[in-house]
Amino acid sequence: MIFSDRKNIFSFGNNNSNNTRKSCPSKIKWFIKSHPFIFFGIIGGLIIIAVVAIAVCIALNSKKEEEEEINEELFIEEPKIFPLQENLQSEVMTIYEGLIKKNNGTFEAFCEYLALKGTHLNEEQKVYLAYYWVINNIVYDRKGLADGTVSYDPPNIFRKKTSVCSGYSRLFRELLLVMNYTESKIKNIQGYSKGSGYSVFKPPVSNHEWNAVEINGKWCLIDTTWDAGTGYYLCTPPRCFVTDHLPDEHFNNSLQFLDNPITVEKFHEIIQGGEGFCKYNVEIIENKAVQNICGKGKVIIKYNDNLDDLDNYITLGGYNSFKYPSTYVSRIEKGFQIDISINEIGQYAFYILLNNKDIGAMHFECNEEPKEKIYYPYTSSIFRNSDAKLISPFQGDLIKGQKYTFEIRTSIFDELELRQGYEKRLLNKNGNTFKEENIYIYKDNIYIFAGNNQLISFSGIGDDVEFPFLYSSDLKLALIQPIKETLTKGKEYRFEIKCETIEDIRIKLGSNIVSLDRKDKIYTKNFKIDPETTEKKLYITYWKKLSDDFSYDLYLFTFKLE
Repeated sequence: MIFSDRKNIFSFGNNNSNNTRKSCPSKIKWFIKSHPFIFFGIIGGLIIIAVVAIAVCIALNSKKEEEEEINEELFIEEPKIFPLQENLQSEVMTIYEGLIKKNNGTFEAFCEYLALKGTHLNEEQKVYLAYYWVINNIVYDRKGLADGTVSYDPPNIFRKKTSVCSGYSRLFRELLLVMNYTESKIKNIQGYSKGSGYSVFKPPVSNHEWNAVEINGKWCLIDTTWDAGTGYYLCTPPRCFVTDHLPDEHFNNSLQFLDNPITVEKFHEIIQGGEGFCKYNVEIIENKAVQNICGKGKVIIKYNDNLDDLDNYITLGGYNSFKYPSTYVSRIEKGFQIDISINEIGQYAFYILLNNKDIGAMHFECNEEPKEKIYYPYTSSIFRNSDAKLISPFQGDLIKGQKYTFEIRTSIFDELELRQGYEKRLLNKNGNTFKEENIYIYKDNIYIFAGNNQLISFSGIGDDVEFPFLYSSDLKLALIQPIKETLTKGKEYRFEIKCETIEDIRIKLGSNIVSLDRKDKIYTKNFKIDPETTEKKLYITYWKKLSDDFSYDLYLFTFKLE
């Protein structure tokens, strides 16, 4: 019926009984009178369409606003509001002291006092007061977790002063609400964490709860369970927080507060960053919590441009019960490179500190026998955190009886000294390079020192080898040749000794005493051992003059004769 009257509805055609042209208002009145149901049906339909359209627009706009509330730059990247300004902090602490006096009373009385004193505080003060009270007055309930007696509701948590993460999070929320904090500005978030029970070698499980709070239009991530008063988990930047906290699948990814939210798989893959990771804006190249390495590998750590290289130092240490890999740390521009060698099948780990702030723990796994085994020399923190670089030998195990070239580059140290047993030899210096060739290895331990500070240590491995007996001495000298402990009568030998502090070095065979020739730091002499000598030992000595009237021989080395 409606469609059959389309002409009349839309064109208002001429009336068949009257050809007189009607005015527009007259036509409308005529149509309403002739077709009232059609007219009011059309009007009703238009009203319904308009209402639906308005509702859809409102819903879409509301959803957009909700997404914008989380996704736009509404996060406190750097928690500049904490610590509070002195006057704001003082006011909070005054109220806190009053709350402490209410700790042994009822939860109702506690909340009444909190509402009375805390409602007038600004948002950052309210957050800090609730946070500070929770972290200082609630103890993690390990026993209750084991036997199933944990309290989760705020009144019971207050009474027992113990709970687990969900209880911490809920109590924190409750204290904010008591101070008339807007409920929509507080979120309790459940998800994955890298806390107790987590293993980088197993898939993560959703096992933790924390909060997000909007403070003056900016969102702030807070974990009152994990924060032991350091303030690290009070408004932790999201790129740091997400290394050990990830909302589970029941929550929107926007609650990560990242431009590019990560997956559970990525969360499990990256290392758990600590306070130093965040403080120094650390970037770990190939950021993987577990690296599969059998043999050689490396980790590169970069930090932000606001740090002067030589003002920063790195420390490595063993982590839990994992094996510790062989490592060598060197400084690079705006960072450090850690060379790693995994020499046996197993699981390995170490933690990293930058300026004594936790960067995180690195884990490694080797499932097959390494084809190449390398043990790096041990380097002290003084060496690692200087500009010094070891060129050779770039291995920790040195074979006894073999000769090696030692080369180190540095602009920091004026002198470097190699120590092996009682032997102390200064390495030759040319510009920023210290280099000494043909150093014979005969002891179990070889060290590089700068003054009294040990920089590097090597291990002498293999069977013991002969070496002339060296007397204890503070002199900086080294025997270059001969390096055999036993010399043969009747043979000629070239004696060569490096020393900087002695005027006269001598060969002594019985009553036969011969001075070595000196050129710069090197003393040399070709000397043939008398085949008829009855002496059983040959000595290297030096003439020590104490005064014009008194001098005597001091022994440096002893050789056996055969």
